[in-house]
Amino acid sequence: MYRPQPNVYLRAGVHDANANAEKAGFNSLFDEGELFTIFEIGFDPQLAPRQPGRPPPGDIHLSVWHQDKREDEALNAWGFALSASQRFGRFLPFLRYGYTDVDSDGFFLRRVGSTEVAPTPLEHMINAGFAIDGIFGQTNDRIGMGVTWSRPVDGDLDDQGTLDVFYRINITPQIAVTPTLQLIIDPVRNDEDQAYVWGIRSRFAF
Repeated sequence: MYRPQPNVYLRAGVHDANANAEKAGFNSLFDEGELFTIFEIGFDPQLAPRQPGRPPPGDIHLSVWHQDKREDEALNAWGFALSASQRFGRFLPFLRYGYTDVDSDGFFLRRVGSTEVAPTPLEHMINAGFAIDGIFGQTNDRIGMGVTWSRPVDGDLDDQGTLDVFYRINITPQIAVTPTLQLIIDPVRNDEDQAYVWGIRSRFAF
């Protein structure tokens, strides 16, 4: 990452497209040479003063990425994502858009155990929402809600909508617990009209 100015950053990354999170080593990188690359430019519009020791109150960034065609999965893809957020006091609204262009020999299958499954790349995704800090007088607690619309690359599949709500509880300065609930409308590759997903995540800072 490089900052030509204090409020502007440039970031680039390259990854082994065949990396396996359960194994160590560089065999697939040197054997196949198939890569995932990404470039990002972002800046703080400086609509609000920055507080020392805290992230910028505003951020707008554009990410452009490319996925090499993998030998075991006939997929070549690129895309971009545009994201914007701006804090106003306790309120933090955000807006995101993503686009993917996939060139594949049909919708490729991969084997998980004894089952062949097809991934569901998204062609378009729009996500908007907000977060509010200082809930119930607790400075570090946060509540948030997001709404997402997405369209799969496969035109035979329905569009999907998602409503996501969460509440982050800071038990101590180092430990946070966040219950979440998602309502998924017309879930892709599912016969149900609606689906609910409960979740809880934790963060431990050292």
